[in-house]
Amino acid sequence: MFSKRLEEIVALIEPCNIFADIGTDHGYIAVEVIKKGLAKKAIATDLNEKPLMKAIQYANNMNLQNSIEFRISDGLDKIRPSEADVIVIAGMGGKLITNILEKGKDKILKSKLILQPMKDAHILRKWLFENGFSIEFEKVVFDKKYYIIIKTCYKSISYFTEKDFIVGTFYKFNKDEIALNYLFQLKNTIQKIINGKKNNNLPYNEEDKWLRYINEVIDLW
Repeated sequence: MFSKRLEEIVALIEPCNIFADIGTDHGYIAVEVIKKGLAKKAIATDLNEKPLMKAIQYANNMNLQNSIEFRISDGLDKIRPSEADVIVIAGMGGKLITNILEKGKDKILKSKLILQPMKDAHILRKWLFENGFSIEFEKVVFDKKYYIIIKTCYKSISYFTEKDFIVGTFYKFNKDEIALNYLFQLKNTIQKIINGKKNNNLPYNEEDKWLRYINEVIDLW
């Protein structure tokens, strides 16, 4: 099933020669990219053989097996430096995506990256900023739950604030109702953590800082 989340990811992919989907799972994104003519060739990788076989079967059913190359790969291990013009890493935790990028940093310096962390987006943003990547676009998407999608590329120097990696940069590109509702949900989550720590006489300085940044962004609406 091609979900709203996947549609939003594909919408950010620029036309290119070679596209790579890291952790392809069922191969939906790679197939859609080829169907839409967004890439001449796609590379779809996964750590495990079982999901990759499902992706191969799906590509065969769509008669696109000649346009998609499938590789068993741990992250970016089987991608050559600068091989892919656009790389998608989606559906994983922010920490795991960060580890993949750190391990394969030399392979992505000339690529556009579309990243969709399932959690810990702040950890991913912090790594991107500290390693010279610029966030070209960020969006909050709602598809039964809220998702963050980030479009980024290497610029060698990146200018950012602490608020940028904690809350995000999506509000700089689009102040829509979905993003605002996401902020209210995030605010409620942080407030519950603060209340719990107060009740247990635990320090909550970090959470208090998060709450201040979230309120600052909400006030921009």
